[in-house]
Amino acid sequence: RTMLGVTAPTAPTAPSAPAAGPTASAGPRPAPQTNRTMLGVTAPSADASPTTPTRPEPQTHRTMLGVTAPTAPATGGPATGGPATGAAASSWDSQEAMAVVRPSSGRGVLWLGVGLVVLALVAGAAAFLLWPRGPDVRISVGQSEAGEVLVVEVPGAVEGTRVRFSGEERALDAGRAEFPLRADALSLGDNTVAVAVVEPGGKSESVEVLLSLRYRVRADLSALQQDPPVLRIVVDAPGAQATLDEQPVTLDASGHGVVDFPLDAAPDAPSYARQVHFRVVMPNEAPAEGDVRVSIPFTTLQLDRPGRRAITDRERIEVAGVADPEATVTLDGRALELREGRFVTELALDALGESEHAIVARRAGRAPRRVTFQVRRVRDLAAEAAAYPTEALTYARLAAAPNTYRGRRVRFDGRIYNVDVHEGTSILQVLVQDCPRGQRCPLWITYEGATEAGLNEWVRAIGELAGEQQFRSPAGEVLSVPRLDAVFLLPIQGGG
Repeated sequence: RTMLGVTAPTAPTAPSAPAAGPTASAGPRPAPQTNRTMLGVTAPSADASPTTPTRPEPQTHRTMLGVTAPTAPATGGPATGGPATGAAASSWDSQEAMAVVRPSSGRGVLWLGVGLVVLALVAGAAAFLLWPRGPDVRISVGQSEAGEVLVVEVPGAVEGTRVRFSGEERALDAGRAEFPLRADALSLGDNTVAVAVVEPGGKSESVEVLLSLRYRVRADLSALQQDPPVLRIVVDAPGAQATLDEQPVTLDASGHGVVDFPLDAAPDAPSYARQVHFRVVMPNEAPAEGDVRVSIPFTTLQLDRPGRRAITDRERIEVAGVADPEATVTLDGRALELREGRFVTELALDALGESEHAIVARRAGRAPRRVTFQVRRVRDLAAEAAAYPTEALTYARLAAAPNTYRGRRVRFDGRIYNVDVHEGTSILQVLVQDCPRGQRCPLWITYEGATEAGLNEWVRAIGELAGEQQFRSPAGEVLSVPRLDAVFLLPIQGGG
């Protein structure tokens, strides 16, 4: 077999020795002698003699990413071969490359490319089946919210089958199980991956795969937790030259290097997505190129109060909001307590004037969410509101042409007949006091922050006009009313 549509040269095969049965004499199992190449280009392999008393080291002539190495059949067994049909792909994700272990009466060669599902990991790799008897097993490397995972798939497994890896046993879900991988679980060179498939009756069958890594280009999630958070791409390529997005990567004597990319997503984006192109050039070999594709969800964080720009005359204000229940939340570096995903605390304002503050929510395996807000402390809020420049504009003139007065600064008093606070923003519908007798004068008000005003209470809204707002009435009718984006929202006495 080969990977990604590239066949291997084969020669006429001589009859192989019969496989040993369950009663065969005990003794060390021989390892296959192998002339290896890299990523989907096979080399002729030979069966080791069943009578070999010890387990010899595989012979290897490796190449990199679709560049074949001239090889000759190893002695001690028949060679297989056929004409090559093309070059293998140089980069691929976990759906395109996985180790496939199938029941077989003879030893076979398998190829493995390692890639992440959410964060792509690209490796120059070859995988060899050490002991091929057993169930149909597919192994790849993926990425969960907590980091890298080993993905084990057993197609066609009966219900109740479990898989064991590294001392941990998990049930298959739709033929698939995931196991967390430590940061040091894979290394350059040879890695033996051993898994066991446990049938419902308790019978266990083990499978071993030898994974040989020449280089690695991967995303490191741990750098998301530093301040400021970054996307870190790690390159391990001894003796090679490497670039990321066409920029050279400085590698140390061991071939290790890192490049940090800022999380430059929109403030309210649900996830951070980026694609980083890599190029690795090994000595005397064709360049290997591909992409590390990253899609990281942001940690949930919502600020309810104060608004993003708040004005107050108090020495302390309330800060409240919602975050992922499994996250850690800080306000200006101070840890906040979460109760069922909600936080409430007080922020001391030591001096008059403007100050900026930051709330950060962090969760392992996710990008941290950072929300900043500005607070301006004044001596007297009512006096500050009165000093805000406005112009006289009657509701009748405004309602006749709302878009004409967009951007004008005005003041209206009114009684609330509907209020909704959603994701830290208050939406109020009020009936304006300045209204001809016998008429209703509705005004739509938005306020960046959670208001404490309730139904039938009177407020004074001061801010900028924003044209008209359309909405659907309870009867299903589409209505349009003037809209005011309030800078100040002050409680007042009944229409006074």
